[in-house]
Amino acid sequence: LLPVTLTDAPRAMANDQGLHSESQVAQRAKAAWEQGTTDLALGILDQGIHENPQAFALHQLRGDMLATSRHTEAALQSYETVLASIPTALDVRWAKWSVLVRSGQVEEAVIELQRIAAIEPQNPLDVYKRQVQFGCSTCRNTPMQWHHQ
Repeated sequence: LLPVTLTDAPRAMANDQGLHSESQVAQRAKAAWEQGTTDLALGILDQGIHENPQAFALHQLRGDMLATSRHTEAALQSYETVLASIPTALDVRWAKWSVLVRSGQVEEAVIELQRIAAIEPQNPLDVYKRQVQFGCSTCRNTPMQWHHQ
């Protein structure tokens, strides 16, 4: 995971709370985040992930928090951690795509749309609609056949 600058106080508070289940960690982190204490929320998540590295919901929540805080690369890293084990997690793929679009990483965003279309071929219109909304003017044919001129 890419380190995010956190103060020692939130980490200490996260350690003192006796976090247990993935659900409890997520609830505490969300509560801290909603109160505007992002550093504390990330500290809680980091502790939960340290205790349970396979807690993919925590990785995804961490990515969401980092994305809203405009920590693009760290958010993408959190999403990639999930996708490495669950490559068909469409909600994570769409979140990753959104971060790529907001950060201006056009080529990577198009590649991610292709991955989504490969996972969700029964709904190519949704992918095509997002492709058009994204403004991929160099893409033609069907969403499954993206070619750049």
